[in-house]
Amino acid sequence: MFELAGGDWVSREIVQQVRLGRAKFVVNSGDVVWWGNQGVTINDSPYWKRLNDTMLKQLPEPDAEMRAAGLEGRWLMSVGNHEVWGDPKIEGTLNAVPYLKNFGVTPERLIYKFDFKDVRFIFLWSGKYDYRSPSLWDADRPKYAEQMVQLREWLDDAKAKGMKKAFITFHYPVFCRAGLGPIPEPDNPHKVIAAYAKDLELVVFNGHVHTTELYDVDGVKYLVLGG
Repeated sequence: MFELAGGDWVSREIVQQVRLGRAKFVVNSGDVVWWGNQGVTINDSPYWKRLNDTMLKQLPEPDAEMRAAGLEGRWLMSVGNHEVWGDPKIEGTLNAVPYLKNFGVTPERLIYKFDFKDVRFIFLWSGKYDYRSPSLWDADRPKYAEQMVQLREWLDDAKAKGMKKAFITFHYPVFCRAGLGPIPEPDNPHKVIAAYAKDLELVVFNGHVHTTELYDVDGVKYLVLGG
């Protein structure tokens, strides 16, 4: 069920790319820990400790360009359903990557955005796990409708500032043929996102199903990435 070797290889490759300067920072679509019932911080959780040892501690400190953009860390994530499993207040997330608080992330608000090199990065929250509908967008911090209002505002603002690209990251997949499947209607954000494809180059990062798929739909590129 769980193989460490593949994860170790991925971690080493990612860290190497950042250290070599080929990437400025890492974007993650969630499910970086198993759950919070065995500890919630990098000191008492075997999962957060492993992530910290293999990834977070290995990344270099942000450079001046990143700090000027408000980035105080090189590892940016959206919260997945596993991050709230046994840890509804996301203590583990905020302990491991405390600089997310600078973007307004709190236990009650799990969404944020930042700009870097005239590109907008948006992180949303698709919700906890419901076994009856495993990819249902049932987020409550804030709810789906509120997030779509905020998404439109952030994309409208990016357009107004003359930006040409935006990356949107959230856990549940918009399109997916494997595993738990895609976000069901009516709470699937594709129509909201695709409405901006004529003005912005849009790439969406998803996760959840622990596989890799690629879609190009209505001008939007969707990458489903393994956890």
